[in-house]
Amino acid sequence: MATFMTGTTSGGQAKGSGATVSDTVTSAWLNARNNGGFVLLSYELNSKTNVVVIAEGEGGIEGLSAAAQSLPLNSTVLWGGVATDSNTFKHVTFIGEDIGGLARGRASLHKNAVLNTIEGCVGEIDLAAILSTAEFPPPADEPETTKSSAALTLAHAPSPSFAPTLAPTPAPNPMPMPTTPASATAKEQALSDAAFLTTFGMSKEAFAKLPKWKQQAAKKKAGLF
Repeated sequence: MATFMTGTTSGGQAKGSGATVSDTVTSAWLNARNNGGFVLLSYELNSKTNVVVIAEGEGGIEGLSAAAQSLPLNSTVLWGGVATDSNTFKHVTFIGEDIGGLARGRASLHKNAVLNTIEGCVGEIDLAAILSTAEFPPPADEPETTKSSAALTLAHAPSPSFAPTLAPTPAPNPMPMPTTPASATAKEQALSDAAFLTTFGMSKEAFAKLPKWKQQAAKKKAGLF
């Protein structure tokens, strides 16, 4: 479970880019590394330069994703670090869609100074790509098109007293269910752990725990079929 930080954090180290990183960042990141967790940073409330810890917790990439989804992402700048399932550590950067040009440039300017405080990371994870797998709504019990078709059929159906008597017709052979091409399965199985993490934004073990519909949506987006 993520712990969210509120209030003002005093103290910090001034960086060459103009960012001032809170003294709590180092200890929060050390705790995240020791426990396979994550840490999320952002600007302090009403500040354009002070960077503070806004969330930390366990659960690696899954915990990070859950914590990020509870934030107003469109108007948020995030940095951070996360432990992956392969016992490596990755940087995280995210700039919301509603962030203006000047603020976006400032966030990019502060990025290296902030991430240099989170030591031991190799490479960076695209948080937007990770969150995209959670953007697909679960399928409804009955698709809207099916409901509309049923309503249309009932509206134009003849009255029972005038309905013609039709001879029964043999039931057609059921259509074979589509199957995933063998080439798509081969592509997925051929991905190394690192390639799988880059493609889907999560480990194979975490991906296997997703609902089937969400797996299919992620595979389709990755171009595996």
